Amino acid sequence: VGNFVYGTARRVVFTVDQQAMLAFYLVGIVWFIELSKNFATFVVTYAVFLWYYTPKPKGCGPSFPLLQGVGAGLFYHLGTIALGSFLIATTRPFRLTFLWLSRQAKGEGNAIVAAVASCCGACISFTHRNLEFMTKGAFMDVALSGTPFMVAAQNAHGFVSADVGKIAELTGAVGIISFAVVSTVFTLTLLAIWGFLMLRLRQVTPDQPREHIENPYFEVD
Repeated sequence: VGNFVYGTARRVVFTVDQQAMLAFYLVGIVWFIELSKNFATFVVTYAVFLWYYTPKPKGCGPSFPLLQGVGAGLFYHLGTIALGSFLIATTRPFRLTFLWLSRQAKGEGNAIVAAVASCCGACISFTHRNLEFMTKGAFMDVALSGTPFMVAAQNAHGFVSADVGKIAELTGAVGIISFAVVSTVFTLTLLAIWGFLMLRLRQVTPDQPREHIENPYFEVD
């Protein structure tokens, strides 16, 4: 097939500092994505509460509820949202794993998985006590009551279990508004990118002069 020429191979080697920076970068990216999602949840929930659950004159809605939600999130609750996003992102793998093992231990599924779940009883108990309630539902309570994240997470877990109907309605309203907002932002972003590319294309590609010849090799006198 061919001969291998020694000395031409290349291998990427990261220094310890570069590995630390890469790990820091990955953690920051995950944290930022989680923060963006949870901030959007807070803003939309805040707007839904203003629109549906705040007393107001009949036929009159709140002025710019989404902007009010953005302002409240940035100026009053950004630290809570950032801390909650970090805790949710870092504990999600453990929470999902041990909750799945807990369901397997209670069911009649794989005997091996049930045995592993029995051996991890302490971890499962810790998950149920401290990690199960760490979901984005906590930010609904933050938007409603302005409580710290851990208190809001426990409150959210409690009223989700107690009143499934209202939470389902609120979640549906939040989902619809979130979809509308995300679709609008996505569409506007695409239009902005398309307009920017068209503008750059016109700047880079000048108009062809009249004497332009498409293929000079086939020019006929």
